[in-house]
Amino acid sequence: MELELQNNKVERLLDAANRYFDTSEFTHVEECLKEALTLNPDNFLTLFQLSKLYYTKKEYELAEFYLLKTVRVKPNIAGIFSVLGIVQKELGKFDEAEQSYLKAIQLNPGFDEAYYNLGILLYNKKQLTRSIHYFNKAIDLNSNLYLAYYNMGNIYRELEKYDEAIQSYTSAIQIKNNFSDAYYNLGVVTEQLFDHQKALQFYDLALIHDKNHVTSHWNRAIILLLLQNYEEGFKEYEWRKKKNDYPKRMFSKPELSGENIKGKTVFVYDDQGLGDTIQFARYLLKLKELGANVFLECDKNLITLFNGFFAVDRLIEKSNKHEPEIDYDYHISLLSLPYYFKTSYQTVPVEAPYLYSDKMLTERWNRIIGKTNKVKVGLVWAGNPHHTRDKHRSINFSAFEKLLSREEVQFYSLQKYLDDNANLVLKNSNGIAKLEIESFADTAAIIENLDLVISVDTSVAHLAGAMGKPVWNLIYYYPDWRWGLESSTTLWYPSMKLFRQPNPFNWQSVLEDVEKELKIFVRQKKKE
Repeated sequence: MELELQNNKVERLLDAANRYFDTSEFTHVEECLKEALTLNPDNFLTLFQLSKLYYTKKEYELAEFYLLKTVRVKPNIAGIFSVLGIVQKELGKFDEAEQSYLKAIQLNPGFDEAYYNLGILLYNKKQLTRSIHYFNKAIDLNSNLYLAYYNMGNIYRELEKYDEAIQSYTSAIQIKNNFSDAYYNLGVVTEQLFDHQKALQFYDLALIHDKNHVTSHWNRAIILLLLQNYEEGFKEYEWRKKKNDYPKRMFSKPELSGENIKGKTVFVYDDQGLGDTIQFARYLLKLKELGANVFLECDKNLITLFNGFFAVDRLIEKSNKHEPEIDYDYHISLLSLPYYFKTSYQTVPVEAPYLYSDKMLTERWNRIIGKTNKVKVGLVWAGNPHHTRDKHRSINFSAFEKLLSREEVQFYSLQKYLDDNANLVLKNSNGIAKLEIESFADTAAIIENLDLVISVDTSVAHLAGAMGKPVWNLIYYYPDWRWGLESSTTLWYPSMKLFRQPNPFNWQSVLEDVEKELKIFVRQKKKE
């Protein structure tokens, strides 16, 4: 009789816990379940409900603790092991999670959800082939499992198996027609295949089903800019501000839109990379033409470079955390100025130079470099190794060995980021001089003393272009949007020549073209 009363009380407590759970009164849920646990420490439902409670509260260690107790009481329920695997994955216990999923599959070979969850886990462990295997197992058991198709598409995209990726994403869409993420990823894949119009169509389809799909807007912007549809492209480019990685800031004054800014102070903040800041600084001149006082907030590495820039009335070191203590009327990001000025391909400000080196620094570097009858060429072969596209844009220094052997040319390293190998080569190389560069102002002064700059796609290439110096920009097969798709010139920098890869990672062909052009350049310089 006493046992029966105890069991009845446990049932009442569990019922109460469920009611409190429905209203998210988690403190009461915990009180009921803990009381039930004192009455019967091995009650399966009590243990499982506790694990559910702590999972809901994201207290995963406690959730795992009670799940492990649950499987000791009921060791033959596949679903419990599957949930245990989910919790262990949240805890970063990938190996334990894998064993839990495999146990669930062993207990129930028809458990499609366990196969799918194991596929996701293995994807996170970068065991991509095994992951595909388990996604296919899940699909064999449940042909409507669109997320398995979708995640297989992500794997194939990562492996650059684009045909298989397209097939997987398409299968996901056939099951779930409004799957905006799948349309987006079809756009990503077709973009990599250089079918830009089709990629735009997929991004448009994603936006039909989710008008606020940020990455589709963003990728549309990049393609439109790449295709030199600047008016629509820069409008879409504003969606960058909605991206998760965009620095969120608060301003006390309104954003610049269509106001009369004559005599007003406009606070312009740099929200992209160093090269972008140099490229789009030209738009500050347009603000000055409208009669504005221009305050520019930029990266500390650019402060010395912009110190003498006549379009800027005040320079402020960049901060993404707070509003600077300045008096201003309107704010706008630097990369929003092309949209503000309704830039089209025909109206890009192309006047160069618009940045100049400091005269005293230029004279100082002239003395350091010294006189020579050789053609003076600055070289940059690699960018910031932490840049997302660095593996695409940087070139191994050893690839320049033949170019550096030209006796009629004196090369100078404008390189900021040097690995140990490059440092060693530079130390023992007669073909290139290493310069002790402390700032972008130094770089600008050195460039002013050179005849030519040869650079991979980095901020130095932008700087040389902004100064109106001859610069050869070595471009990866899939170019950054600003260089377009085909031309060997760019309207952004009239003094720049583009050398493009004919196929991915083929820098040898690019450097062969550079060597041929350098012969011509040297002959022309000798005639001057």
